[in-house]
Amino acid sequence: MAKILIADDNDWVHRALSALLAAQNWSVVGRAKSGLQAIAMAEEAGASASGGLDLAILDIAMPEMDGLHAAAEILKKIPDLPIIAYTFHKSDALELEAKKTGIREVISKGDPPEMLIQTIRELLGRSSGISTTPDVQNSSNTSPPAETAATSESPGPDETENPSEASAKA
Repeated sequence: MAKILIADDNDWVHRALSALLAAQNWSVVGRAKSGLQAIAMAEEAGASASGGLDLAILDIAMPEMDGLHAAAEILKKIPDLPIIAYTFHKSDALELEAKKTGIREVISKGDPPEMLIQTIRELLGRSSGISTTPDVQNSSNTSPPAETAATSESPGPDETENPSEASAKA
């Protein structure tokens, strides 16, 4: 079972992601509300090779430290960890910056959940040979329950826009 860290300061997004991942028989091993918490949790969990973390999903706009800087710090300690940026603020400029940081993929929170699931499967398949096939009882459920679907086009009530990201969108 893949072990995944979620870093997002929006409780609604965290619940939706947790439901989506659980439906795929993947385990959420940590939930960070800031970039600094994400770094600490990733370091504590360690790399997949030692039975630790297999993948991280990081929001970009978070308090204390954004997802780009957090990813850079995490990758210093766990260089092979696949990281997905999951954001409402996707742009070509952000994708370029994310790739420079070492983030493998940038997914918009407005994209269909299946896109995130497919990306996770691909990244897990490339990393440590973890089974990316859901168990039989969950195989037909690739979408989260309707009440938790993370496909809204606009940020949730407690998600704020980072001024530097706003300028990147312009």
